[in-house]
Amino acid sequence: MIIGILKAIILGIVEGVTEFLPISSTGHLIIIDEFVKISSNKAFTTTFEYVIQLGAIIAIVLLYWRRLWPFGNDKTEKQRFTIWATWVKVIV
Repeated sequence: MIIGILKAIILGIVEGVTEFLPISSTGHLIIIDEFVKISSNKAFTTTFEYVIQLGAIIAIVLLYWRRLWPFGNDKTEKQRFTIWATWVKVIV
């Protein structure tokens, strides 16, 4: 049990560190999993990778929420235009 938690912590740290770098955090998880097998069950490992990446995505959304939400009353018209332009670029 403790070993499983330690493996999860290691994978979480790798995901957190590599998420902000311009390299593949998924690739790093796959490489680390080759050395530190989280489980012999492939379905569990895949689900674990999805969940850990979802946590990283949610953290980034929460971090940038105020910058990317155009409906705040504290935004100027120019800031709103810039935010909407950013959203259009993301969608395209």
